[in-house]
Amino acid sequence: MLMPMNVTINLFYLLTKLYDECIPVRKYKCKNKTEPRCPWISRGLLKSINTKNKLYKKYMQKPSEERFNAFKRYRNKLNTLIRKSKKEYYNKRFESVKNNLRKTWKTINSIIGRNKKSKTQTNFIDSNGCAISDPQVISEEFNNFFCEYWAKISIYN
Repeated sequence: MLMPMNVTINLFYLLTKLYDECIPVRKYKCKNKTEPRCPWISRGLLKSINTKNKLYKKYMQKPSEERFNAFKRYRNKLNTLIRKSKKEYYNKRFESVKNNLRKTWKTINSIIGRNKKSKTQTNFIDSNGCAISDPQVISEEFNNFFCEYWAKISIYN
């Protein structure tokens, strides 16, 4: 009765290992706080964002109603300025491409985050250690693996 549990645990470890190999964890370094991340954020807005963060840290170190209200007022005004700056940026951008429909749609797609799909090839390593890139062969390998897995489980039950 313990054998199906061992098979399940082995499957879990195998899938975890494959996941870690295929989708590695990348460390992300936070950029310098003096570089704007978005094109509509100016150096002045960036300084204001850093000031807002300092106000928040002060509030978290010694929470009080007064510090929270100061942080909240500053945050709300900053958010209003950021929204206004973003709106002006996109208005200028659309104004510059208003006569070109293709560029207008490119701008719209970049705003909503819909870019062309990259044609990256997925590689898979089969049980023999060979790299496979053909999607049909990869799907057959997965099918074979899970069919064998369920066959082993049914034998033990």
